[in-house]
Amino acid sequence: MMTVTDFAQVSARARPSALGRVSSLFGFSGSVGLANLPVFSGKRWMVSRVALVASLGLIMGLGPFERMPGGRILGPEISTPVAHWRFVSAARQCALEVRPSYPHSVTVNCWHLDGQLYIGCMACEGKTWSRYVQEVPMARVKILDAIYPVAMQRVSKVEEVAAAWEARWLNMGRELPAPAVPGGYWLYRVTSR
Repeated sequence: MMTVTDFAQVSARARPSALGRVSSLFGFSGSVGLANLPVFSGKRWMVSRVALVASLGLIMGLGPFERMPGGRILGPEISTPVAHWRFVSAARQCALEVRPSYPHSVTVNCWHLDGQLYIGCMACEGKTWSRYVQEVPMARVKILDAIYPVAMQRVSKVEEVAAAWEARWLNMGRELPAPAVPGGYWLYRVTSR
């Protein structure tokens, strides 16, 4: 009579694991476990793990990285109020840090219309950062290499939203006419504080 242990041993020999099949493609033989693969053994494995953990800490703990949110943004802070934000045209995207008590940062589209800074948000309802702005409208925005303390106010006037949307369209290098402002689009007017 076959025991459970015998059955497991026969089954393992009859159907090699996916790792075993892959490792045989690369010339590994015998006992195949992660510890037997060169990349997962010795000092190299330890250094790889430390580098991975450090990299994730930097990405998640310090400012946003592309579409991944982050924590506190770093750089020199400019405390002088900004009257005209025309220089934002060189940036296209900005890092926005909200919730000062426990910073949360995201990468956003930013542009100006006649020197007024705007930040837009597609499908904004329910996004974490927009909720934080509703609770505390104080933020910091990183444009190029400098950080500016700002106050954010959601724009409700349809005419201002349409004009800012058209300015954003032109800032992206597209030709007029701009399409209609999409549903769920929120616009924030940003001022120095």
